Amino acid sequence: MSLDTRKKDFEMFQEDIFNKISPLIVSSKINKKLLNNFNNSVIKYLSKSATKSYKLKSEKSIINFYDRNIDKLNFITPNGAVVPKKETSKEFNLITKNFIKIIKSLNIQDKIVRFHIPLNIRIKFSNIPQSFYLRDRATEKPHSDSWAGESSNCVNFHIPIFGDVNNNKMEFFYPKKLNENWLRPLKNFQTGFKYKKYYKKIHFKTLKGNLIISDFATLHRTIRKKNCKTRISLDTTFEIKRTSKLNISKIHNDRKNEYISYKKYEKLGDKNKYFFNDSIYNSINQDKGFKHFANFKIVKNEKYKS
Repeated sequence: MSLDTRKKDFEMFQEDIFNKISPLIVSSKINKKLLNNFNNSVIKYLSKSATKSYKLKSEKSIINFYDRNIDKLNFITPNGAVVPKKETSKEFNLITKNFIKIIKSLNIQDKIVRFHIPLNIRIKFSNIPQSFYLRDRATEKPHSDSWAGESSNCVNFHIPIFGDVNNNKMEFFYPKKLNENWLRPLKNFQTGFKYKKYYKKIHFKTLKGNLIISDFATLHRTIRKKNCKTRISLDTTFEIKRTSKLNISKIHNDRKNEYISYKKYEKLGDKNKYFFNDSIYNSINQDKGFKHFANFKIVKNEKYKS
C-alpha cells in the first residue's frame, strides 16, 4: 500500500460530514444531543471509578477530584487510561453504547471492518512524573499505534471531552513519504524515531465537541504547554476497508483477541456487554507489554450481571 492509496482510502470520510485537516486527518462536530449523552456517561463512569458513587456530577467536579487525589487513584495507567473494572462495568457499557451512536451518526459503518476493544477514556494530568515520559510506550512520544502492536489498516479516533483541550492535547505529524514497513509492532516507540525526519507537524485547533480521525500512517503524541491543566479524552481505533491487499498488517499476538467485527461491535452495551474481571480494589499491572490493561470478556445481555 502506498501513501497515495492511503489518501484514496481516507476519502471514505466524506466532506459533507468531515472537515479535512490533511489528506489523512479529518474532524467532525458531534451532534449536540449525542455529545451530551456521551459526556454524561463519561461523568458517571469517572465518578463511579473514583468514589464508587455518582456524587461527582460535572466536568469541574470530576477534574478537581482527580487532580486532588492523583496519588490515590490506582486504576489509572501511566499513559492516563482509566481502566474499567468489575464495579464500573455498567458505566463503561453505557459509554460504549453512546459512543456507537456517535459512530452511526457519521455514516461510515459500511467501511469499518473491525474495532479494537475496549475503547480508552484517558485523563492526561497537567503534570506527570518524569519516569512516565521515559517509558518505552509513553504516549508523549511521537508514535503510530501500529508500533504498539495494532493493525496498520486502522485509523485513530479521538474525542477531546473535558478540561484543557487546547494546551494539553494531541499533536499530529503527516508523512512526506511512507514505507509500509515502518508500520509494524516495535519494541518501543523510540525505535521508530528514525522515521520522524520523514514527517511534518500539522497545526490545527483542538475543539471540545469535535472528533478527530487520523490514519495510522500519521504519528501523534500528547503535548503539554506551559501552565496547562488536566484534559480528559477518548481514544480508540478501528480497521477500515482498504483498496490494496498488498499492505503489511502485522498485529502483535497480544492484540489478536482485542478485535471484533463491526457487526458484533455495534451490539456492545446493548445486546452484548463487557464484563470486567478485576476489582477496583486491585491495583493495575504497571506494564502489560502490548496487551490492553483491562481484563474483560463479552457476554450476552441476559447473562450479564453488573
